[in-house]
Amino acid sequence: MCFRPAGVDVSADCPKCGKQINAVLGVMPDECPFCGEKVDESMTVVGATAASGMPGAPSAPVAPGRPAAPGAPGAPKPPSVPR
Repeated sequence: MCFRPAGVDVSADCPKCGKQINAVLGVMPDECPFCGEKVDESMTVVGATAASGMPGAPSAPVAPGRPAAPGAPGAPKPPSVPR
C-alpha cells in the first residue's frame, strides 16, 4: 500500500548548465545527466516536497526505558466492622 500522494514531483536546477534535473523514484542523481556536474545539497529543490514543507522520513524508534523494580506486596486490609 502506498501512502504517497500521486502528484509529487521533485526536481532541481543544475548550477552549471541551468537545466532541470528530475528525481528518479524519489532519489536525486549523483551528477547532472546533461553536463556531468556533481550534484550536492546546495542545489535548490523545486517541487511539491520543498514547497509544501512535507517532513522527511521518520527516524527509527528508540528502545523503551528500563522498567522500575516491583514494589513489595502489601498486606490485605482487615475486614470492616458489620453495622
